[in-house]
Amino acid sequence: MGQDLSGLSLKDLQNFENILGMGLKGIRMKKEQIFTEEIKELNQKVWLED
Repeated sequence: MGQDLSGLSLKDLQNFENILGMGLKGIRMKKEQIFTEEIKELNQKVWLED
């Protein structure tokens, strides 16, 4: 972590960018899944309380 990127070629940097993008997409998808499940659970709790 924190390595110097100045020695990388353009292709290496583009590959690195793609890898980071895929990782970020996976994180966002997991976050959305967790939020969706939480909202579903909270809606069920509210429905049961009424």
